[in-house]
Amino acid sequence: MKNLIILFLFSLVATACTFESDNEQGNNQRAPSERNEVPSDKARQASELMSQANGHIQSRQYQQALTDAEAALEIVPEQAENRFLYCMLQERVNDSMPGGKACYAKVVEELSQNSDSPCEANLNCVVADLMAEGDHSLKRKEHFLSLPASDAESEVHHYLLDDFERDRYLHMILP
Repeated sequence: MKNLIILFLFSLVATACTFESDNEQGNNQRAPSERNEVPSDKARQASELMSQANGHIQSRQYQQALTDAEAALEIVPEQAENRFLYCMLQERVNDSMPGGKACYAKVVEELSQNSDSPCEANLNCVVADLMAEGDHSLKRKEHFLSLPASDAESEVHHYLLDDFERDRYLHMILP
């Protein structure tokens, strides 16, 4: 069961990292200025880099993954999910990462401003806040755990968030 949950968590993070650029392609009805989105060629390029990063992660080549994630962020710095994975890779590669909590706090800020749902309803935002050790992280965690979810989702959420430990989470996603 633990391996299934870890696989689910990694796929959740990996999917979130490419969701915005994939979602953008089906959302071209509005003018680019109204969408506040990156042109699709840049989004596609960033998505490819994040896919490469995910491949390196599966091979435990974290430095190469970090390089790809950093390049993707240079292209589309406003994609918070990509920044979240970047923060984790940065912390995994650099054991004593200065500014690590600030990196996660920026993810929380971006997800709070740019998301269709509030931070308290977004697993990545809740986890990023816990990684940042934010002032509202425990309150957000409790709110998230109280939201309706299927039995399987609820089990994963509780496994991940009950007794949350930064280092354990980091090494679960990036062993």
